[in-house]
Amino acid sequence: MLQVEDEDWGRPGTLEEVKEAIAVYEGGIDYLDDMRLIDPARIGIVGFSRSGLFVQYVLTHSRYHFAAATLSAISDAEYFRYLAFLNLGSSFASDSEGINGGVPFGDGLASWIKNSPGFNLDKVTTPIRMEANDPMSLFFEWEWFAGLSRLTKPVDLIYMADGAHPLVKPWERMISQQGDVDWFCFWLKGEEDPDRAKAEQYARWRELRKMQGENEKAAAELRSKRMPQGVN
Repeated sequence: MLQVEDEDWGRPGTLEEVKEAIAVYEGGIDYLDDMRLIDPARIGIVGFSRSGLFVQYVLTHSRYHFAAATLSAISDAEYFRYLAFLNLGSSFASDSEGINGGVPFGDGLASWIKNSPGFNLDKVTTPIRMEANDPMSLFFEWEWFAGLSRLTKPVDLIYMADGAHPLVKPWERMISQQGDVDWFCFWLKGEEDPDRAKAEQYARWRELRKMQGENEKAAAELRSKRMPQGVN
């Protein structure tokens, strides 16, 4: 496990902040891979709070593939949150505009389409567990959950309406932390907890795994069609 410091990289509220965070994640993977401590095909990643924003960008803009991910109580810079909180205060708007390159209207829309993860959900190839810990957190998670669901990509959403940031109540922490253990064991190692109380969870996840398999098959077929044909 590699624990990256949860801090602002580069200049906060700019695309440089995000790019620097991505470089840190990718550099960590390269370092561990060079030491032969990891299997590059079985890498998981977790984003919490501000680092959730960085993980969203990693999942849509990085050259690396992640076998599973969790986005927990994230701070994002997406279009849905931007509009939902536009009249609440200037900090939300300036953060999203600074990261994505202006206002998402007119000429600025092209920059958002290029940079904002929410406009690049078609590039996500990772099964994602999303965790919203209060009503505002649900706003931050909803664009990805709804969008990925519409694209038939594997995504699971856990909502704890009375949670804190970070979680404090023992049962909520158990749901969050044990849920992550189950999620990564399932996707990275193919393991399931035999606890009968989790039967519904795994039934749901097996359907997501079928979905992931179908997506990977379709992607492979598309790559095959795009390959140049040999000359006889």
